[in-house]
Amino acid sequence: MRYLLLTPGFPPREGGVQKLLAVIADGLAARNEVAVVAPAAPGDREFDARLSYAVHRYPCRKSRIGRLLNLTRAAASLVPLNDVLFCGHIAAAPPAWLLGSVYRKPYFVYVHALEITPKKYRRLFSFLLHRAAGIVTGSRYAKDLVVSYFKIPASEVDVVRPGVDPELVRAADDAREAREIKKPGDRVLLSVGRLAGDERYKGHDVVIEALPLILRCIPRCYYWIVGSGDDVERLKAIARDAGVSDNVRFWGRVADVAPFYRECDIFVMINRRVFEDGMEKTEGFGLVFLEAALFAKPVIAGRCGGALDAVVDGRTGLLVDPESAAEVAAAILALLTCPVEAKRLGAAGRERVLREFTVKTQVAEFEAAVARRVREAR
Repeated sequence: MRYLLLTPGFPPREGGVQKLLAVIADGLAARNEVAVVAPAAPGDREFDARLSYAVHRYPCRKSRIGRLLNLTRAAASLVPLNDVLFCGHIAAAPPAWLLGSVYRKPYFVYVHALEITPKKYRRLFSFLLHRAAGIVTGSRYAKDLVVSYFKIPASEVDVVRPGVDPELVRAADDAREAREIKKPGDRVLLSVGRLAGDERYKGHDVVIEALPLILRCIPRCYYWIVGSGDDVERLKAIARDAGVSDNVRFWGRVADVAPFYRECDIFVMINRRVFEDGMEKTEGFGLVFLEAALFAKPVIAGRCGGALDAVVDGRTGLLVDPESAAEVAAAILALLTCPVEAKRLGAAGRERVLREFTVKTQVAEFEAAVARRVREAR
């Protein structure tokens, strides 16, 4: 099959959505013809040159309308050459609907989660989703959002859970940066993710607030935060106010996250549900949970959103009340003071990822879902 991926975000820009779409495109390209239409980004020429498929870049404008027009122009000549249009984000659906109608091509929409919740766009999104040949989500939570917000039958939404590349573990072998920082006897908690003011649902602040309780029992516990964004200064202020600045390390953006996964003792991301600006925000899935599990690390997550699919409570990690710093601290201490249990959870998490969350499995499920929906539409 010939796929045309339309997306407002793609590597080398960073982010879970960008990473997910690159994995899908790479996997599809192994057995299909794939082309991608994505915005220009610093370093894109070098990145695109390494790919086995073509990426057609369009200028990234400040205005939403400008971006949509540029995406539409860039895709227009490519649509007739492909069998299926795949929107990696709901923002790419308007051009897909327009061009798909003109050239009679089916389009599919990948729903991550929070992007479909803004109240002001509900009518538009409903129009676009109801006319799509298929809707794919990465978690049961995202599927429930589609069903509840837009009254689309559950049978018409396919859940294809994300996959991760086991080679990430091998990538850690040559990187020494984190190994040289961690001292013998240190216990390290790790979070990986953007530190953006509009993504505070990731819960970095809750972990910082839990640190004073943890340090009473384990004084040499450190919290490493990998990622950058406009929320850094607020988080640093929370650490200062809590008296734990010396135990929180902001690494910023790193070239290779693998060694950080390898050196940490526990991976934490206390995702929570936040309602603001007419949106419902939380983690749609959380690829970072799977990446940490590849390194056999136990994970602690908030008991909500897509984390319910990514983490099996009591088997691959622990799910906690994301609003309770005390419960977060208790869960962390339970694993730091019981290494046998932490090792059991980490080993089970790795085994589950290798069994259920491979890129091969993800792509096969995606291809099957698309083929089935295309047959049904004929």
